[in-house]
Amino acid sequence: MPIELRKVLYTAVASVEGGRSGHGRTDDGRLDVAIDAPVELAGDGGPGTNPEQLFALGYAACFHSAVLRVARARDLDAAHSRMTARVGLGLAVEGGFGLKVDLDLEAPGIPRESAEELVEAAHQVCPYSRATRGNIEVTLAVGGVPLAAERLAGGAPPAAPHRRVDLQVDLPVVGALWCGDVEQLFLPVEEGRMKCHRRARISNVVRERLSDRVTDLIQARL
Repeated sequence: MPIELRKVLYTAVASVEGGRSGHGRTDDGRLDVAIDAPVELAGDGGPGTNPEQLFALGYAACFHSAVLRVARARDLDAAHSRMTARVGLGLAVEGGFGLKVDLDLEAPGIPRESAEELVEAAHQVCPYSRATRGNIEVTLAVGGVPLAAERLAGGAPPAAPHRRVDLQVDLPVVGALWCGDVEQLFLPVEEGRMKCHRRARISNVVRERLSDRVTDLIQARL
């Protein structure tokens, strides 16, 4: 199901002439680049950039921003971390062309387990990850080691405990209790009583009840 935006905060506008062997420019002139197809795609390998490089740069920037936000919420110092995105274009099994993405976090000074949790949490909130989820293959890694491969090597991981996050909010809602499985939101409706509001992710109805700051805190701590 498509993600419905409650409010558009920013819109980027870019125009291209000549397709993969042409020229691209944003409406504000901040980005003005030549576009050349690489030799691997039967291009001339000119000095210009290409859509895959631009997508890799955008995804890496957006994903790293999500990592930094989650790290701040967890009191982790990710100031010297770096995110690398590799975007591959190739032939899809069902025909035509498709994309795949590898996202690799380098986070010196952060324990391996904590870095993995940062990547996983960022993958849930990054707009690019949300947009591509279920459409293309995205591999997450820390220090060049894919998360999935490392876990398979060590056997099946134990089931994650059911975590709960208590947040006091300055809203008509007295407080909120968000279950760590990201499925249920509980809101106190009367003194000493809790009622299940209904199964829902942080969107639409839930966002209308909680401020953006509270939703960011909840997402960052899951």
